[in-house]
Amino acid sequence: MLDVLAAPVCMVYGKEDPWIVPLWAQRLKRRVPQADYFELSPAGHCPHHEAPGAVNSVVARWVGDMEAGGRLCLQVGDSWRERCPITGRDVSVSILNGDPKTVLERIDAAFYRLVYGDGAV
Repeated sequence: MLDVLAAPVCMVYGKEDPWIVPLWAQRLKRRVPQADYFELSPAGHCPHHEAPGAVNSVVARWVGDMEAGGRLCLQVGDSWRERCPITGRDVSVSILNGDPKTVLERIDAAFYRLVYGDGAV
């Protein structure tokens, strides 16, 4: 179903997620290249509970951009900080392109390209 997805997609991911490690989010982003991929840190498996202010900011910006013209006004590599009104912690928000960052992630990406081809996750 991912190959025929035509709706805009907003991925909000907690960088410190212990169960869905970064390479899973990278795989999904590579599989759905039109998706906008936001990484929050510090945030884990439930960023909407751990960093609600940052998640609200991301969703509000993204929905506003989609309503205004259907394109994200921010670019890959942009980042900003949000102070969580509940925890008081600063949360970093980054827009990523899904490229692997570590050696293990690069090996994983190469393995999937080898086994499944360029369009694979």
